[in-house]
Parts: sequence; structure tokens; C-alpha cells
Amino acid sequence: MESSEATGNVTEACRKAHVGRGTFYYWKPRFDEHGYAGLEEFESRAPKEPYRTPPDIEQKVIALRREHPKWGKKRIAERVVRPPPAVGGLAWISHSAMRLPVQPDQ
Repeated sequence: MESSEATGNVTEACRKAHVGRGTFYYWKPRFDEHGYAGLEEFESRAPKEPYRTPPDIEQKVIALRREHPKWGKKRIAERVVRPPPAVGGLAWISHSAMRLPVQPDQ
């Protein structure tokens, strides 16, 4: 920062400091307001691990993987999101229902 003020050439100061001009202009307002202290301490507003899977889902995935080591990620994901029905499968139920004869109302 001081180098750019002394020379009046931001590009040359950035080249000597191995810093991009965009970075220089990002930090310059903080330096102008607080000096070097403004460059050292600042509060990060970035979320911590924003895409992390919730712990309960993580535990379900681990348990399913241990129970069924041959299952792939698609099958495990389907089971975590939508557990299987208690009796048979939905495909079996709908297939059986289609085979039943339709009885007219009496």
C-alpha cells in the first residue's frame, strides 16, 4: 500500500508485491480506514461448510454402506431419501394390482 502511494503507480507496486490489482483495490478501503490493523483482522461472512451433509443423513449413509457393501451411491441415496415400503416393493404392488381382474360393480 505504501509503495503505491510512494510511486503513484499501482501496477508497479502490485507487481513488486506479487499481488493482483483486483486484490489491491479490494483491500485498499480497509487499509485507508484502519491501517495495517484493518488488513490483519476481519470477520469472515463466508458460511462454514455450506454444502456439508447433515450428520443424521451422514450416519444413515454410513450404516447402509456397511450393511450393503455392494450397493452403489445411487441406491444408497434412494434409500436415504425414501426408505423402502414395509411390505414388498411399490413395483410389485402396482404390478400385482394390474394383473387382478377388474370386477364390475354389483
